[in-house]
Amino acid sequence: MQPDDPLPGTLREELWQFPHDMTLKVFGDAGEPMADIVCAILARHLGDFAPRNLSTRPSSGGRFVAVSVDITVHDRVQVEGIYRDLNAE
Repeated sequence: MQPDDPLPGTLREELWQFPHDMTLKVFGDAGEPMADIVCAILARHLGDFAPRNLSTRPSSGGRFVAVSVDITVHDRVQVEGIYRDLNAE
């Protein structure tokens, strides 16, 4: 790693164009209210958040669930905050 290289796991903002539309996909245990958790985290970081095209899908074995939702992020701080809070959950 060169001294000016970003730390592993950090967002390289120069590779993104903001605002940025994306589909966020989150996986978790089926026993958790995943859609509610994801929406609460997104509402905390995206003040104007209203779920668009939110869908949930159980895994083939039923142990996990995937939540997909379309969002618009406006800067690196939002992206990193969303991922940090999702990982903490």
